[in-house]
Amino acid sequence: MRKLVLVTLLTAVSYGSNAQQLLTLISKYTADQQMMSRKYPIKYSESYFARMNRFYGEWKSTLSALPYTSYGVNDRVDYQLLKRNIGIDHASLLRGQREQQGVANLFEWSPIVEAFQLDRSVGKVVNGEQLKVKLDQLTAQVKALTTSLSKSAGKNTPEEFAVAERAADQYRRVLTESYKFYEGYDPQFTRTVKESYNKADGVLKSFVSTLNERAIASRQKDDGSGIFGNPIGRDGLIRGLADEMIAYSPEQLQQIALKE
Repeated sequence: MRKLVLVTLLTAVSYGSNAQQLLTLISKYTADQQMMSRKYPIKYSESYFARMNRFYGEWKSTLSALPYTSYGVNDRVDYQLLKRNIGIDHASLLRGQREQQGVANLFEWSPIVEAFQLDRSVGKVVNGEQLKVKLDQLTAQVKALTTSLSKSAGKNTPEEFAVAERAADQYRRVLTESYKFYEGYDPQFTRTVKESYNKADGVLKSFVSTLNERAIASRQKDDGSGIFGNPIGRDGLIRGLADEMIAYSPEQLQQIALKE
């Protein structure tokens, strides 16, 4: 009898410990994601994709090392939900990476902004003369791109231009935030860089506008249903159902809907 009570108590303690471990991991995952988001404000850079791929890989390894078979039903549910969320987030990152690679020809100037943002993130003293040269290079490159796109869409599709528009707008905002960090704090920096920054910001604004015009064709027109958006196709629907752990195919759901 005493052995039975002891085993029961130890089991309860074990389950309690497992539950606390999972709750801690769930909270840590969310906190780590938020920290990464703050550390990497440019969500379209190769450094962001590389770090986040490593991040999700590390979390998958952490989960695989947990004693899943020792968990109770509730803890297994929490485990599976966390595993699902990590998988969804990682898949979304990989799709974003593929999309950005598809418009890489429009962002050859982006390392200039990324390097400036990196200096700003650590509060590094920036050489104004060197940054001025870089910003002038950015202005020339982006201006040439904008002129070219105003004449021809080139090889990119409207859907790719929609991706590029979001990315370019984010690069512009990060450039502004980085510049504002130094403006006024270092008068010499401001005197040297201000004009070049204003020109760079202006051409980026025009670039975003041009990308928007090229992306308009990707936005589905109203077909009378009042529903707007771009079709995701059968594969996209299947992926969405799997993400929500719905064990039905699109065809099965259609049949269920017809019966209702």
